[in-house]
Amino acid sequence: MGYYYTIRLDPEASRIYTIILTWGEDSYKRLHMGIAGSPDILFQERNPDLMRQLKSVHTYLDDLLVLSKSNFSDHLEKLTRVLTKLRNADMWVNVEKSKFAAI
Repeated sequence: MGYYYTIRLDPEASRIYTIILTWGEDSYKRLHMGIAGSPDILFQERNPDLMRQLKSVHTYLDDLLVLSKSNFSDHLEKLTRVLTKLRNADMWVNVEKSKFAAI
């Protein structure tokens, strides 16, 4: 999952998180992976809270594991719920980095 750059910074945080360049200043509008607290915010707080209601989803750092015991359509239904939650939280999935594993 590509969580970095998906969490919007409030205006004050954006003002503080400004990089001075030779041609001017650039203020980030989204959480960047260079911020010391980024992994804590993303992986230890937001991700588990977001998926807590879904019993078939387990989180570890920036990974989501969606478990299904029955058929493929059931699994797709669970994935749809996960993706909907992510979209509603203004988060996205990097499809190229996502893996599908059938056990």
